[in-house]
Amino acid sequence: MNLELIGRTGTAESTAGLPAAIPTGTLEKLSLGGEEQDGDSDAAEARLAGFPPGSTLAPLLARGKPVGLLVLGPRQDGERYNRRDRIFLETCAEQAAVAMENARLYEEETEKERLQQELDTARRMQMAILPERKPEIPGIDFFAYLSPATEVGGDYFDYKLLDDGKLVFIVGDVSGHGVSAGTLVLMSKSCIFNQLRTNHEVEQVMVAMNEMVYGALAERLLMTFCYVIFDPAAGRLIYSIAGHPFPYHYRAAEGTMNELDISAYPLGVTRKTSYQTAEVDFAPGDVFVFYSDGIVEAMNPEKEQWGFERFEQVIRAGVDQDAESLSASILREFDTFRHDVPEDDDVTLVTIKIK
Repeated sequence: MNLELIGRTGTAESTAGLPAAIPTGTLEKLSLGGEEQDGDSDAAEARLAGFPPGSTLAPLLARGKPVGLLVLGPRQDGERYNRRDRIFLETCAEQAAVAMENARLYEEETEKERLQQELDTARRMQMAILPERKPEIPGIDFFAYLSPATEVGGDYFDYKLLDDGKLVFIVGDVSGHGVSAGTLVLMSKSCIFNQLRTNHEVEQVMVAMNEMVYGALAERLLMTFCYVIFDPAAGRLIYSIAGHPFPYHYRAAEGTMNELDISAYPLGVTRKTSYQTAEVDFAPGDVFVFYSDGIVEAMNPEKEQWGFERFEQVIRAGVDQDAESLSASILREFDTFRHDVPEDDDVTLVTIKIK
């Protein structure tokens, strides 16, 4: 990295020989010079930095580190600079270095405030579109939890009751952080509910969502996504998954727990693609758990992940509870494991129990 010349003043004749850039290694050598300098040392420094003979210079030091040079070109009368001249230059250099450091700190603080405002805006956007109440539907006990991280991600869940008594449930996670992720979540909600007005079939919704995510923003973002239709009357669930962590299904009659596993790329990888759908029957006492990767990838102070094994154990231990109590048990164990480690990704947890 080189230091570039950002300003100079004087006649054309006196400044024509000044270099436009100085290697930082040269600057460090100049800043190590002794306090007392004479004309010979001035000449040596000028040659080292590439300035014309007769120049004198003083390094700009910020917190003891060189950040620039203040240079006086050769005097027009041909005389050498004296000790008083050099002291004056060094005093000016000290003041200039302080001003430069203050300006740098101000820029850093301003940028930090701007980024924080962006994160706050994204967090408000994210929370504003979440459902205000849980769905009231016979035969289904529903509880949802979302905690935005210190750096806002793009977790999202939603639901809609259809006229035929079915429940559409959605959970997703946008890659990236900040306003871009929040904007894509807003666009996702709009796309989903527009599609539900015309055709709520699983594959149709998945294709529409993929096309939207692929072309939504100039910044290419991806979205993991899970789309589910609960049919309480038939005791059946239809679903499709695009890169999202597989939900769990606990079967009360058998005492077994399985994943709803359909493999597919996240939304937005390619413009045109197709998605598989699958069905699973359910009965009273069954439990479904949907979540984002923020819960299984969370770290404790020892840098261990909570992981799938711990998560599954906690689910199994609480399947006899209602949806809200089961969620509370999971989150209590999750917080105990994580201790005081800040969340660096959103955490979404949705539990659904069949009554």
